[in-house]
Amino acid sequence: MLRITHSFRKSFMFLLICCFINLSAKVQKEPKTEKNAGSPIDAKQALFSSKLITTATEGHAVKVRANIKGVQNLYLTVSDGGNSYSCDWADWAYPRLIGSNGQTTKLTDLHWKIAKSGWGKVQINKNCAGGPLKINGENIAYGIGAHANSVIHYELPKNHYFIEFEALAGIDNGGSNQKSGTQSSVQFFVSDKPINMAKLANIQQGLPDTDHYPADQFIIQDELEVKLWAKSPLLYNPTNMDIDYKGRIWVAEGRNYRGKRTQPDGDRIVVVEDKDGDGVAESSHVFVQEKTFISPLGVAVVDNKIIVSQPPDLIVYTDVNRNAVFDSGVDKREVLLTGFNGNNHDHSLHSVTVGPNGQYYLNFGNKGAQVTDKEGWQLNAGSFYSMKNISGKSSSDGQIYLGGVAFRVNQDGTGLRPIGHNFRNSYEQAVSSFGDIFQNDNDDPPASRTTWLMEYGNMGFTSKNGLRKWGSDKMPGQTTQVAEWRQEDPGVVPAGDVYGGGSPTGIAFYENGIMEDRFGGYVISCEPARNVLFGYHPKVTGAGITLPQRDIFLTSNPKKNFAGADFASAGQIKGLINLFRPSDICIGPDGAIYVADWFDARVGGHGTRDAGQTGAIYRIAPKDAKLSIPKFDLTTIKGQIEALKSPSPNVRELGRACLVKAGNKSIPAVRKLLAHSNSFIQARAVWVLAKLGKNGLKIVEDHLDHNDANIRICAFRALRHANHRILEHADKLANDSSPAVRREVALAMRYIPFDRSKNILLKIAQGYDGMDRYYVEAFGIGCTDKEDKVYALLKKTMGSKKYQPRYSGLVWRLHPAQAIPEIKKWALDKTLNPKVHRSMLFALSLIEAPQALKAMIEIAKNGQSETSSLAKAFIEKRNQGIWNKYQAMELLNGKNIIKTEYVDRLAPTSFGIEKDLPHADQILALKGNPENGKNAIVRCYVCHKVGSVGVEFGPTLQGWGNGQDRKTILKAITNPSDDLAHGYEGTELIVRGNKRIQGFIQAEGDPLVIRVFGGEDLVIAEKDVIKRKTMKTSLMAPASRLGLDAQELRDVVEYLKLN
Repeated sequence: MLRITHSFRKSFMFLLICCFINLSAKVQKEPKTEKNAGSPIDAKQALFSSKLITTATEGHAVKVRANIKGVQNLYLTVSDGGNSYSCDWADWAYPRLIGSNGQTTKLTDLHWKIAKSGWGKVQINKNCAGGPLKINGENIAYGIGAHANSVIHYELPKNHYFIEFEALAGIDNGGSNQKSGTQSSVQFFVSDKPINMAKLANIQQGLPDTDHYPADQFIIQDELEVKLWAKSPLLYNPTNMDIDYKGRIWVAEGRNYRGKRTQPDGDRIVVVEDKDGDGVAESSHVFVQEKTFISPLGVAVVDNKIIVSQPPDLIVYTDVNRNAVFDSGVDKREVLLTGFNGNNHDHSLHSVTVGPNGQYYLNFGNKGAQVTDKEGWQLNAGSFYSMKNISGKSSSDGQIYLGGVAFRVNQDGTGLRPIGHNFRNSYEQAVSSFGDIFQNDNDDPPASRTTWLMEYGNMGFTSKNGLRKWGSDKMPGQTTQVAEWRQEDPGVVPAGDVYGGGSPTGIAFYENGIMEDRFGGYVISCEPARNVLFGYHPKVTGAGITLPQRDIFLTSNPKKNFAGADFASAGQIKGLINLFRPSDICIGPDGAIYVADWFDARVGGHGTRDAGQTGAIYRIAPKDAKLSIPKFDLTTIKGQIEALKSPSPNVRELGRACLVKAGNKSIPAVRKLLAHSNSFIQARAVWVLAKLGKNGLKIVEDHLDHNDANIRICAFRALRHANHRILEHADKLANDSSPAVRREVALAMRYIPFDRSKNILLKIAQGYDGMDRYYVEAFGIGCTDKEDKVYALLKKTMGSKKYQPRYSGLVWRLHPAQAIPEIKKWALDKTLNPKVHRSMLFALSLIEAPQALKAMIEIAKNGQSETSSLAKAFIEKRNQGIWNKYQAMELLNGKNIIKTEYVDRLAPTSFGIEKDLPHADQILALKGNPENGKNAIVRCYVCHKVGSVGVEFGPTLQGWGNGQDRKTILKAITNPSDDLAHGYEGTELIVRGNKRIQGFIQAEGDPLVIRVFGGEDLVIAEKDVIKRKTMKTSLMAPASRLGLDAQELRDVVEYLKLN
């Protein structure tokens, strides 16, 4: 799948808008559809239907002949054959109408009524991209070019005398000549009514003929039930949703997602409503539709502000007349922030959640951004994945932010500040009333995760400069999960619950309402690749918050037969169970949980397979619960308090804003909430009081002594946001009994100079137990830009000639250059556990200084066996990056430094006599022998690692096949260029001496690292690169050039499937 803004001023007018809500809303009529189109028909009712046309079809085309006597409406339809692959360029060649008298009329001489193309556009005498019409190399004199899925509708003249339509229908060379052109497949239809494309696609793909997953078939936790609240046509392809105070659900649609372009007027924000309160929505209308909307991944509703996340912009619509329909003549549209990269990409800007302090919280994935707020504060975030030009560039606070970033910003567009970074693609965030943030993150290989985000935390996806992929820095002894999130690097926070392959999307935090007895303080995360909602009860563990148990909150797939995802059987699903693709989750004002379903056989960035683009919303609540949407009068303090107590985050913002505006007079009512039985509601009161002047601040200060550590943390956070006596309170709390409270104090020191923070940081250091990773990382964050000074202070006050875990752990986290001698000493100390040696090498390897390299060389030569080997591995890795300028490998080997001479390093195109292989269906019809396949797969070792054997050039094959169907495995071997694995797009470099080097880029920057055939990583100085280009074909040789015959190939498929 997959994945705002005129400044408003603090004024009396805003108070009126906030507190006086117009309860009426004009409902817009359903969007117009084509008149006289008629009801869609089954494909079998067409006047003509072709067989499936592929590049294996003779001539790549078929003759069309259809009886059209008496037909008024002529529909020419092209389907993609159900495989949703690109390159389905289709031509209606020589289309003509034959009269009863034998006279011929070119169809191209008539004007169509409507013409739609799945890509490009329908064109006369040109293909869909505007090039010449050509089928199987033959030029076409006249015709119509399109791209599946496409429909062309002609309204024939009244009382016409035409009796037959004839044409030659085929695949245009513009598609078949592409690198994935062998997968081109189209089917042509001629009909007098529109074809039901959704039903046709389901039939072609072998999918169930339904537009949603049956609510009564879900597996859910005891005492809960699922009900279908809404489905298409009320909404389509929901990417994200939010629920307003009336219980209406606002949905961002993604019908133009990736390659799909079914909505030429742009995607929509629709409002879905259950007007009669029977628990089922029956009404929907469009709030806004813009041509620039290309699958927006976020919508949030805060009173009459509707916030849409559509890169490059964060847009705020103000519904001035509160009729839930945007009218540019009445309402306001403002771009609050701009500069987010990736206007149709899952790894870009996501939805807004209002935090308990009234700020907008949101994030973007590693497509990156360069964004400036209304005060001129600039955030720069790039990486090897995107926006490499700003990777490593400081933002306005002098810090470097990488890849995906979470941030908060004031509602007027000022005060933008990052709160975490270096994600791959966190789709959304949930913010608790205490101010804790929970998020999920897409994996690269199987390492998706759900996690608590510690403020300012580096989540570890890419290197310190953003230019090295995690695989480039994977060290001996590391699993994928540890290496991908760099869990052994100081400066990276714990990864959270890493559960494997997936594509997590929406996330929510349940605090209060009809289910708070079981789910008060519960994280729920959507995982569409696994057809599940995960649930977690977060647990404070030391200084951090962990997710120790992953619950199956809801699923359609209890037996975990995963399919249709990048990590599992991408090409073929296993039934209705795989179609449930939860894209978002929200807590409603009625306390129920609402789940949006994308409903598709495919999930991930490589396309969709749901031609109908249907979707649904489900409601989860206790069985037989009587639900209602609370009503409150926001003109009264009582009503504002009730709004603040809402289970729905963006609804309770209505109450919070009004209470803050009311000032001192709201204090008595807010103060009463401090005694509420629900601690989350207590926390909301704390945040409000901190905004109510000195009287409110005094009450908050009193709560720094509360017996609940969470309330103490909340009070301190609220005082920090109010910038009220921070150092005084921090100094007191630095001795708090709770490591979680001390964590917050450490984080608060990040921007405070050493002279003012040193005593507090020393107290925090002295409270370290030598084991708590969250604690030591928080300490390190607090020491940002003053590591060397803090190290000197620690050495003076805590240092010892004898190894001490507490002290060495703090030094490990700080690892300034001055600490090199101590780090080296611990790495060489044979009396210490090898785990200590290992950890010290990780710290040493991140120090960008020649002394660090020399220390590593000494360890490589004199350390114990395992330590020595790891040190050598680090030298090799860092020679590709921060130590290259010191010529690390030459120093290690004691060689004189000489100028690099390059030779051609080309990937071989053949490993044997090329063989003509039969069609895939014929190969798969053979019986596969996995034992023989194990022997035959040695041919693949030249490019791939299988288990511990082979070369790590192409993707590792061990375990890959058991997540794919046999047809997908075979296609990957026979046609490796058709669907290149992420990260394995080949690059050719022309370097000094005009030498050609082909391989896979492992790290950008200077030097550049490229992995060439044989698995060797070449380090190339930027100045030596003359030219660079991306290769159009795979660097893996196809099966026909591996010397394998059909049976051997079938055996290899079987071996990979079972191993």
